[in-house]
Amino acid sequence: MALHMCLAFAIVGFAEEWRPVLKKAYIQQKHMPPPKNISQKRVLEEELPKPYRILGPFAPYSHYRTHRRLTIYVDKNNIVEDVECS
Repeated sequence: MALHMCLAFAIVGFAEEWRPVLKKAYIQQKHMPPPKNISQKRVLEEELPKPYRILGPFAPYSHYRTHRRLTIYVDKNNIVEDVECS
């Protein structure tokens, strides 16, 4: 089983060519609200166990951050296999 590319939403600087494809796969598999629908996104964030929060791909990275990193693992066909908060 070949592992997988990963995308960390809280970290800036992952390969540019991964971002649109992985983001689309994540939205399709995990039913993320569209970025324009901020109210739904806020509701989704509130449903996550604290201190987890979904951060956008351009959120600044800090070693002193209070929120966790959301990592999405996908297979070679960009199907989401696992999501991890670390």
